[in-house]
Amino acid sequence: YSGVQGQNGWRYKDSAGTEMTYDAANAKWVGDELYLAIWGTGFRHSSSGTVKDAVLEWTCPANGTALVTGTAGLFTVPGSVRFIAKHESTTKFTSTDMTTTTPEPYSFSAVMTAGQKLTFSSQRVSPSIYDNNSRLNPVINFTTDGSTPANPTVSSLSPSTFGVAVGAVQGITLTLSSAPSAVATVSLSSADPTKATVPASVSVAAGQTTA
Repeated sequence: YSGVQGQNGWRYKDSAGTEMTYDAANAKWVGDELYLAIWGTGFRHSSSGTVKDAVLEWTCPANGTALVTGTAGLFTVPGSVRFIAKHESTTKFTSTDMTTTTPEPYSFSAVMTAGQKLTFSSQRVSPSIYDNNSRLNPVINFTTDGSTPANPTVSSLSPSTFGVAVGAVQGITLTLSSAPSAVATVSLSSADPTKATVPASVSVAAGQTTA
C-alpha cells in the first residue's frame, strides 16, 4: 500500500475503472461517491450514487506464476459484502455473502503474462446495509521460473535474545517469509529443556505472517 498510483504494480480504482484520489491527511484513497475508499488495512464500497465497488488492481511485471493468499472479512457489523478476486476476466475467488467479522481465508494461483492484472473488489450485497468497512489483505508471491512459489519459511523470532527470571514467561513473535494459503503449523523445540521449555508448535493463520 502506498500513496502513489502504480507503485509496486498496485492501483486504486472504482468498478467504473476510474482511479481514486489520494487524501494524504487521512492516508487513504477516496472515490467520487460517498464512503468509496481504500486505505492501508481495508476498503469500502460507496453507499450512494451508482454504488461503485472499491477495486485494488495489481499489474504483473513479467511472465510468471502468482500465488495469492489472504483473508476476507468485515471489520465491523452490521455489514453485507461479497468479495471477488479475478485474474483478468476469470474469477478466482468469490466469498460468501459476509455478514459477520469471522474471516474467510482464500488462496489461488494464476499463470500470468507481463501486463496482465489481478483485481480484488468488495461489493455491497444488501442495499439497506452500507456500513461495510472491510478487509481483503491480498498477499502475492510471484515467481518467473515457471514454478509454483515456495511455501513460506520462518524468517525471524522477536525478540531474538532476552533474559528471563526463573519461573517467568516470555512471549515471542514468530514471523514467516510470506503468508500461507492455509493454517501453517510451525514446530518448536528448546535446545535445553532443563533451562527453558517452549510449546511444541504454533499455528499461523491463513493469510497472516505472524503468530
